Amino acid sequence: DYEYMWLLEKRGRGDLADTVVADIIPYAFGDAEGKSTSWSKDSATWEEARIRMGEELSRIAGYAEDYYFAEGYSGSDFHVWLCFNNPHPQEANIKITYMYNGLPPGERYMTLPPSSRTTLYVNNDVGEDREFSIMVESDVPLVCERPIYFQYRNW
Repeated sequence: DYEYMWLLEKRGRGDLADTVVADIIPYAFGDAEGKSTSWSKDSATWEEARIRMGEELSRIAGYAEDYYFAEGYSGSDFHVWLCFNNPHPQEANIKITYMYNGLPPGERYMTLPPSSRTTLYVNNDVGEDREFSIMVESDVPLVCERPIYFQYRNW
């Protein structure tokens, strides 16, 4: 049970872990403040809590806090994008680092609203005819992908 709660906290859903604990352990030790400690003795209550936490962890399993994208290029007819999905009820603060071939790195910071999707046109950040890699760092787990569209030999 602890590991489920720890994973939920690490993946930005500590609010669910707190709710589950409050439902099955309303008063524990020092929190009781003169009241009897109360732990649910109903095994179904504990099992429902595990299922609830497990389902949420399964739903958010594909999310990460760091993403690395190699070998980008912003030359003629190459269009590079970053697509983000923040599934959480809080903002996601993101740092994007562009690492260039032969140039110092560049950085961009973004804040994604709660429960939102955002698309960033990378070519506007890196300029024309640049070779680059991208590192994305977030303070909450999210989904990030890098689509690249290009015209290859006029096909």
